[in-house]
Amino acid sequence: MIRFFILSPVYIYSFFFLASMGLSILYFYFYNDKFNLYSLDDVKEIDFLNTIKQYLFSFNFFMLGIVIYYNSSIRLKRILFKTSFTESLFFKFNYPHFLVILSKLLLLFIIILYFITYGLDIFTRSSYLSPDHSGALQLLIKILSLINVILLGVTYISHRKLSNLFFWVLMIFSFGTGSRITVLYLLIYFILIFQAKGNNLFNKLSFGFNMLFSFVIFSLLITFRSFDEHGILPYFSGLFNNENSVLSNFQRNFMFNIYYTFIFGVFVTIQTLKEAIPDWNIILVSLNPLPGTIAGFYKYVPDLMINPFAPFTSHGQVFVMGKTFSAFFYLSIGVIFADIDYRVRRLFDNKKRIFAFVLVFISVLYVIYSFEYLLRSAVRYLYYLYSLLFLTWIFKEAYKNLPKKRK
Repeated sequence: MIRFFILSPVYIYSFFFLASMGLSILYFYFYNDKFNLYSLDDVKEIDFLNTIKQYLFSFNFFMLGIVIYYNSSIRLKRILFKTSFTESLFFKFNYPHFLVILSKLLLLFIIILYFITYGLDIFTRSSYLSPDHSGALQLLIKILSLINVILLGVTYISHRKLSNLFFWVLMIFSFGTGSRITVLYLLIYFILIFQAKGNNLFNKLSFGFNMLFSFVIFSLLITFRSFDEHGILPYFSGLFNNENSVLSNFQRNFMFNIYYTFIFGVFVTIQTLKEAIPDWNIILVSLNPLPGTIAGFYKYVPDLMINPFAPFTSHGQVFVMGKTFSAFFYLSIGVIFADIDYRVRRLFDNKKRIFAFVLVFISVLYVIYSFEYLLRSAVRYLYYLYSLLFLTWIFKEAYKNLPKKRK
């Protein structure tokens, strides 16, 4: 029906859902060293299985929504749904040569900013964070580094050695801060060079390895926070001098990343179903597109928290309202995701890749937030997405109606 496409919002939602369910079941039955974050893992088997059944119930209606959208679509839409645009992901950027020069100058400026901000503390310091280091300069470094990573990824295909050298120098300094934004730099750079290298098996395998490597770095950065000393030298030396300790903590943190990304939300949903009270007012303000202060959302927030650190989940808030509402809600989400999927494919068909990437990115944010955060926190991304589509339509129509110059 809908052909597989790596950036298909429908497939992204489906894969995330199936991964969450599968890993949660494996964790519940076979992983003995439970993390038990906020003491939420200690649940009865019947509660766990009942919650999994509700998730599967919601997924069935999500898929039904996709079927309804597809069957009610005109022929041209169905053709797009049956087309894979994977090949469209691979293209070479046409960029002016000055971007290469700009990336060199920007790297030099960023390194200077590191020394202005941290001094020699970038190499070794006694604490992870220090009030002596300017927060404004740290933010500037992060923004400029993000820009430079994009420039290096764009220019990679014609300046591979230079781009790799500059990128890894930048990563060493970012690594020394211990900031998790280092992982974002890795992901962006790996994605950009992936699409530049073309649609071949070796490139796909390399991309898979790079994604795993990014996940490993994320786990290491968490491990390093427990070190007595921080900075480039302690972090790199810790990999070798305290190999057993780092390896042990790394394995634990690596598993925790998987747990927090795919599994934790299920256990929060179980607790949500125990604590949440069915209230249509909460559902209405959660779905209200107006700002929270106007909608009156914040007066309900204290009632939507398991503890100060763990809010109810979107799924839990929907499930507690009963099967009829759950069916309607996830049927609607299925229709919406099918529509977004169609719009993404149409944009790729019209060579508007950047805008398509933006829609996919917002869709991914909805998926992640819907599994771990409040209903309102998740659905706002759907409002953002359709607001963006509406605004682009307005600008497009306004541009078409501008007075034409007379010859």
